[in-house]
Amino acid sequence: MVAGWVRRKVKNSDKWVRRWLEVNRHVLYSYQACPTDTPSARVMNMLDLRKTRSIKLVDGGEDGCFVIIPESVDDSHPGYLMRADGKHPSE
Repeated sequence: MVAGWVRRKVKNSDKWVRRWLEVNRHVLYSYQACPTDTPSARVMNMLDLRKTRSIKLVDGGEDGCFVIIPESVDDSHPGYLMRADGKHPSE
């Protein structure tokens, strides 16, 4: 399993929220808190990575930003913009 903290951009806002992501087999799980530290943490969202159109670095990954674009019926999903969590000039 691969896991760690990221910041996810809130749709239609300039706000970034902190999320714990875990990849277990082919599923990406999103939590508000790390389940190891907070046993009561519940899955907020999950994404079947086999149904992902692409995962791409944004601007060459210089700011640690990437986008996960799931498959959609008309391929118009804008994707989920995220960036590595940590000390960052924009925080």
